[in-house]
Amino acid sequence: YNSQSIFLLPLDKISKSLKDISWIKSVDISTNFKNVLYINVNEYKPIGIYFFNNNYYFIDNEGKIIELVGNNNLLTNEFITFYGKSSNIKASELLKVIKNSGFNYIEKIIKAEFINNRRWDLFLENGIILKISEKMTSIALENYIKLRKNLNKNELHSIRSIDLRNVEKAIIEFR
Repeated sequence: YNSQSIFLLPLDKISKSLKDISWIKSVDISTNFKNVLYINVNEYKPIGIYFFNNNYYFIDNEGKIIELVGNNNLLTNEFITFYGKSSNIKASELLKVIKNSGFNYIEKIIKAEFINNRRWDLFLENGIILKISEKMTSIALENYIKLRKNLNKNELHSIRSIDLRNVEKAIIEFR
């Protein structure tokens, strides 16, 4: 559209072509009626990766699937991968609890599986699986943080899973 009058620009067509890009949430296009075209673009911000129908997708904080994750995408290491029915919708809640508990400074979570539309299993980078309480997720994470402080590296490597579904106790399964 170079060298065209600003009055002849097809703003609706430009807006629609931008909205067709999967990462774009909204577009606002306007002019100053002289020589400037203003384009304001709001993008979806990915919070995680959702496994669905044997594919991996970026999801936003509302659980909306943004785009298929490419095979060589370097961003995949930055996000937790969510598995299970409705896990994309519940992912934002879990991430808030993780952030508020300070858990993400203790261990890196690589995978979260939503079990029976009720609770989470968290797969940690150190190979441990945490079975988290359905209603008291933050307390379960805080209990793991307390337990973790009392374990050395050798003890951690010998643990397969820790069941924290009952916040009054932790059941440890060894390898």
